[in-house]
Amino acid sequence: MTQPSFMDSPFLIDANCLIEPYNRYYNPQFALSKPFWKHLHNLVNNGQVAIIDKVRDEVYGHNCPEVDTWLDEVKSIMVACEKEDGIVEAYGTVLNQVTRPENGYQRTAVREWADKHIADPWLIATAKFYGSTIVTFEQPQAESDRPWRHPKIPTVASQLSVNTESLFAFMQNDGGF
Repeated sequence: MTQPSFMDSPFLIDANCLIEPYNRYYNPQFALSKPFWKHLHNLVNNGQVAIIDKVRDEVYGHNCPEVDTWLDEVKSIMVACEKEDGIVEAYGTVLNQVTRPENGYQRTAVREWADKHIADPWLIATAKFYGSTIVTFEQPQAESDRPWRHPKIPTVASQLSVNTESLFAFMQNDGGF
């Protein structure tokens, strides 16, 4: 895999922004979504959006054959997280953030994200390293629910000064969808 050439502030796509559109909006009529997938593919090819290998691994092979095919088409330009020292270093920072008791996470959260196959901490690490914005359907956690059992991307990302936005806000701001 070769590392894509990113713009100054690329966007990184969370796994749920690939799975949810397929499962909720476009399946079984995948043909209706071709403009969405084509535009997203163009954004990836142009370096305006990136997909990390950990997100691909989380999505691939889960009864979304058209998404699998789409991921195969952009595989050569995915970010290979563990091959970039800066991302690996930032990954340690993300895990440390969840580990610190004052940040509001239960031990189960630490165990959940300590699995190297979980894409979320890698996504935040990559965004931190590149100065990217994460596009996700996840919502920040309520302070009243502390201590949190499961980390959520927007909450951890915010604690690390990483921006997030919803897929629909991204699509509206991009204007090409």
